[in-house]
Amino acid sequence: MLLGPLAVGVLAAVAQQFPLKTRVALYLLPILILAAAAGAEGLRRQASRLHPSAGGACMAALFVVPFLAFVERLPPYWVEDHKSVLAFFREHRRPGDAVFVFAYEVEAVERYGALYGLAPGEYEVGGCSSEDGRAFLRDMDRYRGRRRVWLIDGGVPGFNAARTSLEKYLATIGTPEDSISIPSEKPLNPVGAHLFDLSDPARLAAASAETFRLEPRAPGVPEPRCSERVRPLRSPS
Repeated sequence: MLLGPLAVGVLAAVAQQFPLKTRVALYLLPILILAAAAGAEGLRRQASRLHPSAGGACMAALFVVPFLAFVERLPPYWVEDHKSVLAFFREHRRPGDAVFVFAYEVEAVERYGALYGLAPGEYEVGGCSSEDGRAFLRDMDRYRGRRRVWLIDGGVPGFNAARTSLEKYLATIGTPEDSISIPSEKPLNPVGAHLFDLSDPARLAAASAETFRLEPRAPGVPEPRCSERVRPLRSPS
């Protein structure tokens, strides 16, 4: 049966044995395309019984909505533009720069970083906390006193407040220098690379991770959720 795998996937999801969402459900895409094609052919046959040209008109009508969607938004399609951000980082990076990757940007850096000169071991990945927004600031405090520190960030809506708080915190205790931020497909956060000078004692004294005013989570935005791949590397000191 054509829709058999879909039925099995739904049953597995109901039994909480396998998720039916995001990229892990892409195996169903060819099945759904074939099912849609079979349905369209069924409509064409039924219409052709009324009149030979009705079948062709029915098929043409089915393509109207996809055609309009294609014209409204022509390819290439960008959800998150990690490559342009990493290209900017490569052009402005200097030997000895510290590189800190925000928790939910780690997968993109692991996938594309080496292509832009950012090899594994040349950056540290931030930790994740679902309850303590200050944990993200404490994680960055390891770089206090450093002359050149990069923050590469992005992420899902639940972490927007943490990401924004971290950027503002660094702009308070340090001096912003080079920066790029590229909007992502909504509701995802922008992808950015930001360079800060954290060596000025006066600016460092202006705020701490415990006193800085955190950005509130926007109404309707879900709480941040950490996963096995996004967790603290070490306990805050």
